[in-house]
Amino acid sequence: MLRKVHQNGDGREQVMDELYRCLLDGPGVYVVRSCFSDHALLDRVDKVFDAIISSERASIKADHFAPGGKNDRIWNSFQKHGAMDPASFVEYYSNEIL
Repeated sequence: MLRKVHQNGDGREQVMDELYRCLLDGPGVYVVRSCFSDHALLDRVDKVFDAIISSERASIKADHFAPGGKNDRIWNSFQKHGAMDPASFVEYYSNEIL
């Protein structure tokens, strides 16, 4: 079902239903291929997240999941991404699949 969603919206309801079932009753994980064709945008977003992670590594010693330096995660990633690079945030999250 998720293999192809037409640009004109055909199949959108079916895809939404399948994602809902996947997250509610299924494995809780799904893979989306070719979600973005603009690889330059992905590179910009990667740089934003890398910068946030680098900044947090310097200030966060540990959290309740692991000692400092063992895991990288971004709490409040929407807020931090939007504040650091609003243009890439809007462009990235304008993708209707996300």
